[in-house]
Amino acid sequence: MGIPRHAVRFRLGVDVNNVIVNSSGEAARILTERGGFSGDPISREEFNVRPFYLSEGIIRRGITKDQVLAAIDDTWRHHSSGIELMDPKIPEVISMLRSEGVRVEMITTAGARDHALRSNLPALFHERNVGYDDIHFVDTSEAKVAFPLHTIVDDEQQLAIDLAATGRPGLVYPAPWNAEFVTNHQNNPQRNPLVIPVENWEHVGKIVLGLATSLRE
Repeated sequence: MGIPRHAVRFRLGVDVNNVIVNSSGEAARILTERGGFSGDPISREEFNVRPFYLSEGIIRRGITKDQVLAAIDDTWRHHSSGIELMDPKIPEVISMLRSEGVRVEMITTAGARDHALRSNLPALFHERNVGYDDIHFVDTSEAKVAFPLHTIVDDEQQLAIDLAATGRPGLVYPAPWNAEFVTNHQNNPQRNPLVIPVENWEHVGKIVLGLATSLRE
């Protein structure tokens, strides 16, 4: 599904969990606080595959699927005000992109298991001075791909792959669970140029401005 080049504004889709806010880090903190496992405090780096409950370190500690999912949901249910931004430059970069005519649209599966949690997201954006033009709540990654966005920045590498299959670039935001993919992708001379790993939000801004400029030319 391509986007017409004559579109008025470049539409940037932005994932929320682990792209805007460090929800996985907060979930790891919640799991640590609840205890009942062996070893040192849980770190975000232990979530090295998706879904997180399949991560080797999580399984080895004896932490169950239900415990992980409960911590993820409680991140938004009871701890949303404490979730840290992934990058302190996010408000600045998003403000710059919007000033350059980019339409910033949050698109997230947050609260997919409990839609009541979704009301906490706009308040968090307001508290952290994170601007946006729209917010879309979806239940699956497939639903993200179906939106007529020019690109999406997401921590799920498969989303970027799926976007590339439609002829649109997909930006892969760095995370422990996509690190191996990113390394292999960057070392592959036949890599798909529409799958674009980014380093941080400053890099996101540069890539998106370049894509928006190319669309207008």
